[in-house]
Amino acid sequence: MRKRTTKVTALSGSIRSRYPVEHFNRKLPQLKSFAGVYEHIYSLSSKNSISNTEGIVIAASFGAMEQGCDIDLFRLVDLFPREPDRPISPDACPSLESSIRACQGLIIGTPVYFGDRSSLVESAFDLIAGLGYLPLKGKVAGFVSVGAKRNGGQETTNVLGLQVCLSLGANLVGNGPPTSQYGGTAVAGNPGAILDDNFGLQTSYGTGSRVAVLSQILPIHELPSYKPRVMVLYPKRPTVEIQERIEHLVSVNAEIDAVFLEDFKLGRCLGCIACPNPTPNESVCVQTDDMVEIRERMLRSEGMLIVDAPGRRIDGAKYQIFVERTRSMRRNNFELSNLPIGLIQFSSVFSGSLFFLRGTNFALRHNAIMIGPGFRGTPPNHRCDDNDELAGYIDHFVDQVIRYRPMRLDCLSNLRYEAVGYL
Repeated sequence: MRKRTTKVTALSGSIRSRYPVEHFNRKLPQLKSFAGVYEHIYSLSSKNSISNTEGIVIAASFGAMEQGCDIDLFRLVDLFPREPDRPISPDACPSLESSIRACQGLIIGTPVYFGDRSSLVESAFDLIAGLGYLPLKGKVAGFVSVGAKRNGGQETTNVLGLQVCLSLGANLVGNGPPTSQYGGTAVAGNPGAILDDNFGLQTSYGTGSRVAVLSQILPIHELPSYKPRVMVLYPKRPTVEIQERIEHLVSVNAEIDAVFLEDFKLGRCLGCIACPNPTPNESVCVQTDDMVEIRERMLRSEGMLIVDAPGRRIDGAKYQIFVERTRSMRRNNFELSNLPIGLIQFSSVFSGSLFFLRGTNFALRHNAIMIGPGFRGTPPNHRCDDNDELAGYIDHFVDQVIRYRPMRLDCLSNLRYEAVGYL
């Protein structure tokens, strides 16, 4: 059987981009290690031959290439004119459109503007959104950004950009262990300063590597047919109609484990030094309350849907306490790594909760996979009638759970959490 080629599209969103794509295409395959990548970026940066954004995109692209992917790089400044009133090149955008349609993974690099992406990246998002319904469905997206200060908005830039990718259907990943954050976060203000930030280049490299690895899932027809176990987590108990509809749709192709947080007694996280543990341990938290059972059920699950729906009002902090208490699972060598997580929200719920944003942050910090696009809906009279969009998302989610299962099993014995700040 002919070996598949996994394609990753990389977008460089800096107005300062100056590194010719043909040079990138020629040089990238010649690089053999991250040390070699750093030396190459150092050489280019010291001569001001690349922008800082191009530096992190090169690092991310090498991470993806090292995992066996073909990289298709675009300098967005070549596609979208500096002067917005000028017409877009008629030849440039079709090549990007074709690359987006064909790729399995997407890396987006941008400078930070007030905690947000560049206008070039925004133009690329507009183009991608015009490709049809959920043009990034099933594709894996990662973000890398560079700002002038260490806490200069890189994380907000990544998170906000990833939310756009999620709405377009993408599955979201961060940069992976040992930090497992929201993507590549680099510090460089002056041109060429990226050569001084090895940490930023490392996190960008990790993002590209993670995009590549999780882009290489097998087609569903090549995997054994079975019903995966999916946890459906309810921060509060929903109406009967909503619960029955969701669980009916999940049960078509999966086994359900419904967890209602209001049924469990959970103490707040103590933030103590008991976790991380240096080795996996049956008891990773000093508190022996109901979180022990929830953890065991999470570890038996192959996917998790979190449902934010109208229902009986309970302590609003209960879900946040649950989130806090999963701290020990992250510190116990990323127990939720590569777990597909999906989000279902009914918009009659208080929108100020920022449910999708918080759910994404939770998934990425746990080195899990956020499955796009999620579902947002408004059941009439709090009834969850037949809804093609809800059914379609749940069906897609279960499909992704099955396809990611081998990767979840493979990674669990290979990851190590590195404790910081406990000495």
